[in-house]
Amino acid sequence: MKNSAQNTGIFHSKWNYDNDLFPISTKDFIAHKGKDPTLSSNSLFKYDTQDRLISAKGIGDDTSS
Repeated sequence: MKNSAQNTGIFHSKWNYDNDLFPISTKDFIAHKGKDPTLSSNSLFKYDTQDRLISAKGIGDDTSS
């Protein structure tokens, strides 16, 4: 599997999740440095009615991961 930095599309972040599918970290391949999504004020996570993650809007951009 190629990492997101090799894609020319809008996806350029790698998200890591815990066993309950809550985001625990992300790596921004454009800036090549690790970031913690819990510290970002512009991260947006959406969950379904069973509290499962259905979408995440990025750190420092408006792309979905």
